[in-house]
Amino acid sequence: MFVKTFIGKNKLEQCDAVELTDPLGLKHYAMLVDEHGCLRPRFIGNLSGGVQILSEQQIEEYVGKCEITKIERFPGDRAQRKNAILKALRRVGEKAYNIIFHNCEHFKNWLLYGKATSKQVIAMTTGAGLLGFGLAFLGTHGGSKAIAKAGKIILIFLAVILLVAIVHNGNNPPKEAD
Repeated sequence: MFVKTFIGKNKLEQCDAVELTDPLGLKHYAMLVDEHGCLRPRFIGNLSGGVQILSEQQIEEYVGKCEITKIERFPGDRAQRKNAILKALRRVGEKAYNIIFHNCEHFKNWLLYGKATSKQVIAMTTGAGLLGFGLAFLGTHGGSKAIAKAGKIILIFLAVILLVAIVHNGNNPPKEAD
C-alpha cells in the first residue's frame, strides 16, 4: 500500500525515476512502468540480476533498506514516456548488469535522457585514480617508498578492476538500440 500512496503523493508518472540511497551512500534507481491509477504499480530497473520488473512488494523491501532521496521526472511528453517504457520493457530479462559500464544509474539515464552514464562510477574511478596518482607522486618525490608503493597498488588495482569490467562487458554488452 505504501507504494501506491507514495506514487499518488508525489504525482509520479510513467517513466519517472526514484532514487534510493542505501546505508553505504550508494544510489539505486527504478522507473515507474505503469500509468497513474494502476492497481499494482510496477517499476523497472537494471539490478545485479539484469533488467527486470520490480513488483510493489520488491519496491517496499528496497524502501525498507534504503531512503528515497530523489524523484527524477521524465523530461519528455506522454508519447515519449510510453515509447521509453516500451523500449525498456523490450530489455527485460537481459543479463546486462555491469557495475562499471551498465548499472542501474546507466539504465536510468539511458531511459530518461538517451545516454547511458553514471556519475557514481565517474566519481569513484576518478577519485581512486587521483588518490593512487597522488600517493605515488608524493611518495616518489617525498622519499617515502611505502606511500609510493601504496599509490601504485591503488592504480594497479583500479586498472585490474577496469580490465575485468571491460572483459565482462565485452562478453555481455547492453543493447542500446531503440
